[in-house]
Amino acid sequence: EWGSFADYTARVMATKGDKIGKQYFTMSNEGKLYTEADKHRWNRNSRNTFSKDGDIAWSLVVTLDDYELAKEYGLYDQKQWSEVAKISLIHSFEKLHLDPNNMIWWQDYHTNTDHPHMHITFLEKQKTRSRGRLTATEMKHLKSVFITEIAARKRYYDKHMEYSSEALKKIQPLRKEVVQSVKQVSFTTMENVLNLYSQ
Repeated sequence: EWGSFADYTARVMATKGDKIGKQYFTMSNEGKLYTEADKHRWNRNSRNTFSKDGDIAWSLVVTLDDYELAKEYGLYDQKQWSEVAKISLIHSFEKLHLDPNNMIWWQDYHTNTDHPHMHITFLEKQKTRSRGRLTATEMKHLKSVFITEIAARKRYYDKHMEYSSEALKKIQPLRKEVVQSVKQVSFTTMENVLNLYSQ
């Protein structure tokens, strides 16, 4: 079964104020979970990690004062919130001295209150910590990481008049074009370019 706490955070009813008309998903260490089948697969892969007495999971809520403030920071819907979660969690794990490759996590965005917010839960696959409570310093680090990532979105937008995720979409076709062009260059030309570059 998907599990009671995960069911609570992943409930679609909690996004009733989200009018984007897209299918709701839970973001996880395995990517976006759209369907019950996705959730069951993720649960099956994660089940052994949180099945014994003493197993530890950390749970956070990241919230902003209101929806207007969220829009100022480019957080319009669950897609942007999940991007913030994914990037922030990697940095958070490093600050907490946790191996990002050893982590299982999920994130859900909620709009059922006056404050847009997301629930995040994470745990280790192989246990390296026995203390569940985060220290005041660790909490400070976590807050700092999320605040920095959210503020970076606004700074990028103010400077470039678009969000970084939109810029990345434009880069993909250009990258493809460069790769295709390189395939048409002879080996001798490439060797000369590399020699020139190394000098």
